[in-house]
Amino acid sequence: MKMVSKVSVVLTVGLIAEGIMTSGYNIHADSDSTSRINKENLTMPDADTLNLETVEAELIFMIDTAEDLRRAFQDQSFDLNEVFFLNINASLDLSQAIQERDMGFLNCQWRTQRPVDENGNITDVEYVLHMFTVEYRDDVKVLQAYRNRELIDRLTANEAAMLEKAESIISNLITHGMSDYDKVLAVHDYIVLNGRYSTQSDDPLIQESLHGTEGILLHGVGVCSSYSGTMCLLLGMVNVECIFVTGIGQNKNGLTGLHSWNKVMIDGMWYNFDVTWDDPTPDNPGVVSYAYFGITDEIFSADHIWNNDVYPAANGVYHNYYRYNGLFSHNYEHFRDIITQEIEMQDNNLEIQVSLYVENYDSSEYDLNFIFDLLTDIKSASHTRLRDSSGEYTILIKRTGN
Repeated sequence: MKMVSKVSVVLTVGLIAEGIMTSGYNIHADSDSTSRINKENLTMPDADTLNLETVEAELIFMIDTAEDLRRAFQDQSFDLNEVFFLNINASLDLSQAIQERDMGFLNCQWRTQRPVDENGNITDVEYVLHMFTVEYRDDVKVLQAYRNRELIDRLTANEAAMLEKAESIISNLITHGMSDYDKVLAVHDYIVLNGRYSTQSDDPLIQESLHGTEGILLHGVGVCSSYSGTMCLLLGMVNVECIFVTGIGQNKNGLTGLHSWNKVMIDGMWYNFDVTWDDPTPDNPGVVSYAYFGITDEIFSADHIWNNDVYPAANGVYHNYYRYNGLFSHNYEHFRDIITQEIEMQDNNLEIQVSLYVENYDSSEYDLNFIFDLLTDIKSASHTRLRDSSGEYTILIKRTGN
């Protein structure tokens, strides 16, 4: 490493804040491939702006690539370090590298100290020291404290309450021998059944929590980031790899807006999950949708936009909810068979709900009159309209009870 010792320095400031870059937690990654140097061997210009005496870590990372940066940030997150120093290759576009990696921050700020010559011009150097100040998402902090109990004293009172609640949820939901699919299904359904989407609360304290994991986890109300954070936290606690994804969502009316969801790995394959959109709005107690449970990138991209360079490709098919449970219809004959089977299974119910995935639906060909041959006491029957030719299709039947 080359550094020119000069008395004069130039201090530059960087910021990546919530709304520009919010990212999720990845599982523990090995950082041995990232070269590091002892801070005692690092020469710096004399200045008060970046004081190496404030560095608690014994080592400072030497960062050459965006992947090195991700590994270094992740290493710091294991101890929830909120202030740390990284020695970064001067050619690396730091802002771009941070925005293109999943870091687990609400915001990230940095100060950079560069040496200048006697004319005030920045001196060319190979590496530049940066002091980072970061704020972790609450789900990241709680998950790290769950994995390392020594970090519990780093949590706020609300975050400690989140940890206690999450542990209680997991103890009630997860049993020995459950597959990863079963764990994901249990967590997905818990969030939908116990959460309610809202951007407003009459309680000022709850209002402050709507965008964090605390909203859904502790109060049962929140926005998409609260749903996604809760999914990351609960799945992380049961060793299922889950990533917090940010991007743009398009609703049924064609309106777009900032949105968040999850990518989840099941049996070595990645899938997309949008637990927010699987929760009916307005809230419908006891109703769970699976339209966005285990979706490929190809299907998911119909109404979600994200940076493909940041997140792993989701190409898994087998653990899609409807395929996995034999509720995926390829044609009208299959469509009839699935509905018939589901109605027969719910024969004792006064209200029957059948949900399935229909591929290449054609309303002119998909006649529903056959349900009146199966049930003679139908009071009313309705079905959802598909946004496109393929998607989740739900039939709701109410019976007279005669």
